[in-house]
Amino acid sequence: MEKLKTVSLFDFDGTMLKGDSIVEYISLAIKEGLCPKRNVPVMLLSALLAYGGIISAERAKSISLSFLKNVDKKSQEEFAKRFISENILPRLYPKAFERLLMHRANGDIVLIVSASPDCYMKYLPLYLPVDGVLASLTMDNGKVTCNFKGAEKLVRIKKWLKENNIAMDRENSFAYGDSSHDILMMELAQNPVCVNPKKALSRAKPDWKTEYWSENGNNIINNGG
Repeated sequence: MEKLKTVSLFDFDGTMLKGDSIVEYISLAIKEGLCPKRNVPVMLLSALLAYGGIISAERAKSISLSFLKNVDKKSQEEFAKRFISENILPRLYPKAFERLLMHRANGDIVLIVSASPDCYMKYLPLYLPVDGVLASLTMDNGKVTCNFKGAEKLVRIKKWLKENNIAMDRENSFAYGDSSHDILMMELAQNPVCVNPKKALSRAKPDWKTEYWSENGNNIINNGG
């Protein structure tokens, strides 16, 4: 029998920290010699092609992460953990960490749901008080098989809840996001919070609560209108 639980859902990039974590991940891989610099022009081209809809996001991410095919599994794990602990955790918005702790203290199920690749995202539970991380499925050779964006986030959240015998108490649940791609996820909870929202999200949901989180911990709240 499913247990009725409050659930707190967090998008990652742009919501819990500034910028795109995959860019930082690849930059560190280049710096440490895991990713050859000669790969950069092809990465940039693939990103442009994906932005223009010429190739899929999965294809573009797979091209950028293709260097992993030459990195053994143990080294991948060590690199990813070091990346999370040294490059990601220090950049988290203080308010994001505070909110994670608050929801955990309230007994919520806490999930991070992200389009970033799980080759490093899967290690976040080692460092953060979360029950799970749902991120774009990535093989050991760097191939991204499923991009967790938009409607896919909704599918994966429901799948995770079902697999863990949890029924979501939507009335008391929360969801945090910064992009219009997060709307379907955020609509699962009756307490959506737009964090540093992009214009498309603000236009689509002007009445949703909005918060502006910063790296220095300042927090500005707009309860919508």
